[in-house]
Amino acid sequence: MSCLRNATWYYRSQSRDSSVLRQRLRELATARPRFGYERLHILLTREGWRIGRNVRVQNHVSVYDAVTLDDDVFCGPSVVFTNVHNPRSAVPRKNEYRPTRVRQGATLGANCTIVCGTEIGRYAFVGAGAVVSRDVPAFALVVGVPARQMGWMSRHGERLALPLSGDGARAACPATGEAYVLSGGTCLPVDEALAR
Repeated sequence: MSCLRNATWYYRSQSRDSSVLRQRLRELATARPRFGYERLHILLTREGWRIGRNVRVQNHVSVYDAVTLDDDVFCGPSVVFTNVHNPRSAVPRKNEYRPTRVRQGATLGANCTIVCGTEIGRYAFVGAGAVVSRDVPAFALVVGVPARQMGWMSRHGERLALPLSGDGARAACPATGEAYVLSGGTCLPVDEALAR
């Protein structure tokens, strides 16, 4: 179900039962280092978060309540999720958690921060060190502090030669040849755009 290599945790589940995942994460987080591997750092909190299938969570990532990671999401080292917009130590705000959702196939680069209440679209790409404080469209490439859109990415993780906005512009993934089109200011694979 899971393996630990070079302080990286891979989880490929045949079941969506989060209790199995929760138990395995607790075991891994408290395990003694074996074979010279660094201790795995994953902070677990109460129920309220969900992790899909084939999600890759690198070391030093905290997944808090109200965070949902859909299938095939990649979380690079030290990705930070927040769950309260304006935290104070002396003011309990557990009833104010804002949900964060990372859609299927999205990539979160190393050391990026995802502010609570945002949604990262399908196959979006968040560059290393970016601070995401608003929703990211599907297939978008965002970088910087605060994160700004710089382009579009294919499902394969290749940059597409498309303008940031417009209608009808087309491009192909350099690796796979899959065609993409800008439609209504969003990037979609051509087959999905035709189905609309």
